[in-house]
Amino acid sequence: MKVHYSPEFPQLLDQLQCTLALSTYQSGVVILISSIKGVHLNQFAKKLRRPMGIALDSDGTLAVACKNTVEVFGQHRQLALRYKKEPGKYDGMFFPRSTYFTGQIDLHDIEWTEEGLIGVNTAFSCVCAISDRRSFTPLWRPSFVSELLPEDRCHLNGLAVSETGDYYVTLLARTDARQAWRETKLESGMLMVAATEEVLVDGLPMPHSPRLVGQRLYYLLAATGELHVYDLATGTHSRVGTVPGFARGMAIHDDYIFVGTSKIRKTSTSFGDLPIAGQDNRAGVMVFQMSTGQCVAELYYEEKVEEIFDLKVIPNLRNGVILDREGKVTHRAIDVTEELFFWQKEEVKAKS
Repeated sequence: MKVHYSPEFPQLLDQLQCTLALSTYQSGVVILISSIKGVHLNQFAKKLRRPMGIALDSDGTLAVACKNTVEVFGQHRQLALRYKKEPGKYDGMFFPRSTYFTGQIDLHDIEWTEEGLIGVNTAFSCVCAISDRRSFTPLWRPSFVSELLPEDRCHLNGLAVSETGDYYVTLLARTDARQAWRETKLESGMLMVAATEEVLVDGLPMPHSPRLVGQRLYYLLAATGELHVYDLATGTHSRVGTVPGFARGMAIHDDYIFVGTSKIRKTSTSFGDLPIAGQDNRAGVMVFQMSTGQCVAELYYEEKVEEIFDLKVIPNLRNGVILDREGKVTHRAIDVTEELFFWQKEEVKAKS
């Protein structure tokens, strides 16, 4: 995956002491991007089936919504630092911990909450809980969606959760029929408070990826490649910046906003009519400084990766790895607590 980036990108990751995780279902990987001494970038790609939404819990647990599962990985730093085969190479390892079998519900944004993992179930037009009991448990759906059926009736896609547990969602149209949103997708999108169904902003061209910072709710307009912000205190909204492509996937850390941008082809049957179609679109990430609104760093892929779905900043991680379920390294790692962990010795096969 050949990637081009401005010098500021590795400098910024080094300054923030973080790693950027991105998902791309088109390429079927989650990529961890980290800085090498503030000069170069390192990429680690973990292959998954159609990865989309990414959630990061406060303890470092990583969840990834995939084609018909949610894959959960636990992070352990001490095991990484004491990995004997490559001592000091990694300062964090993500070990497979559980798999939730959801079926193909088209999970988009997912979030960890005090009640567990929740997400936007786009196929069934609802916000749902993910657990080991059922495929999913509906928590909320718009009142105008009359039935809980896998018909993607309004293309509910984005989710932001406040500290008090309020949901802010994005959807593409107030429609109640199978994929009816497609007919008006450039002019019927909404940013909404879920509990009251108060529409904060409407008439939007394909809103995605709402992210809440204090009283400011940032969101993307995918069809026009724009980053906007809505002030919950004043009820005003404004444009922050633009990206060269389909805007989807956002992560905010410190004073910086990481925005995903994807390519759109004129020949696309679904999105060939978007305002950004046919332009010099790029698949990659642009970084805006929140306090100034200026773009301060960017990267884009020259091959293999054509779309970005979601982004997450993993703080206090300089070089991490996501391990395979059946890998030898995973089988040898015993993780009990931060103070109690072991690397088991490799088995020695007896000679016959």
